[in-house]
Amino acid sequence: NTIITVPIVCYNLRRSFKHGELLFHLFGYVCIIFFLFLPYIIHTDIHLHIHHWFLSFYLSLFSRYPTLISRIFHAICMGIMVHGIGMYSPDPIFER
Repeated sequence: NTIITVPIVCYNLRRSFKHGELLFHLFGYVCIIFFLFLPYIIHTDIHLHIHHWFLSFYLSLFSRYPTLISRIFHAICMGIMVHGIGMYSPDPIFER
């Protein structure tokens, strides 16, 4: 996932900079990171277990440009999400 995800996220950040939407994308990434780790910081007895379907769902939100690369990335993310939920069920990400 990392080999595919990091270059495409950088590509989408570059596209968002060209369209004047860089702050929106950066704010979105920061919010995702903040809201994922905030419960872990507040309650130390909660363990964060990010499933691949959950991460792919949020990464697909940032592939919004009508280019071939963005559409392929969106299809990969949605495929990973559907596969993860279909095979393993949508388990909770916060575990006690």
